[in-house]
Amino acid sequence: MSTDEVIGANLARVRDQRGLSLRRLAEHLAAIGRPINADGLNRAEKGRRQISAAELVALAVVLDVSPLTLLLPHDPTPDGVPLTPEVVADWQAAWRWAVGEQPLTRRGESVDLVDPKVSAYIRENRPHEANSIVDEIGRFLVARSGGNPNRLRYVVEVEQDGRGGFGGRYTVTTAGGDDGER
Repeated sequence: MSTDEVIGANLARVRDQRGLSLRRLAEHLAAIGRPINADGLNRAEKGRRQISAAELVALAVVLDVSPLTLLLPHDPTPDGVPLTPEVVADWQAAWRWAVGEQPLTRRGESVDLVDPKVSAYIRENRPHEANSIVDEIGRFLVARSGGNPNRLRYVVEVEQDGRGGFGGRYTVTTAGGDDGER
């Protein structure tokens, strides 16, 4: 699927979930100063009209989703995510790259999460996060617990490795008592 087709499929899926007609979505877009008529939206949903970056942001605002929700495939894709005609990434790697969690890896490649380049990548692409690695790990774990911090008990030991990266360990205990060490 091309990027235009992915955006179109996601646009149709989210619009349908919101119960909006093409005409009503067009009205909402016009009201926020980024008009796209219903015919243009219909063509976009079919992958036959490109959506500009400004239009993608406006659609995300109106539909109350992240722009990435429209830009990347919603469900895992066995053939990967074609980011350009020559660059294909695994579905999860594409999402992690897009949200700034790790540098882009192509299909079959891996990333060394303790590489100082990864820390630099995260700092550059997630400037909104606190500089504390402990706070970042805590937010990560709470988010993965379904937003319920009472389901987790975590202990974090982190030390700077002298190369600008971090080393250490963390222990996670879920409410069910399962322990996992990382």
